[in-house]
Amino acid sequence: MPRAQHPPAAELAKAARSYRGFHWGRGPEKVSRVRVPHPVRAPRVLYQLGTLRAVEYECAKGAEGPAVYRHEFRRPFPRLAADPPGRRLFVIGGGFRVEDRGIVH
Repeated sequence: MPRAQHPPAAELAKAARSYRGFHWGRGPEKVSRVRVPHPVRAPRVLYQLGTLRAVEYECAKGAEGPAVYRHEFRRPFPRLAADPPGRRLFVIGGGFRVEDRGIVH
């Protein structure tokens, strides 16, 4: 079995910058290696669960403690799909992006 490769330093630095921006200056407490089932990209076959109208997530931003943030999507709505075993979720399409201020259209 091939040995896992470490991500390039430039990718780690970019991820840390994105994290810091999204969390309003708060840096990551640690960087952990997470086992992601292969292939990392979406499987060739997904099944659609429905239209994704909103997403909620909990995180700490800036000097604030943890809070729950809710984002309601607008048209074009993304679709929520799963892999055939039903173990991974995928957000497909939609007119949004992730910026420092959060999920925006």
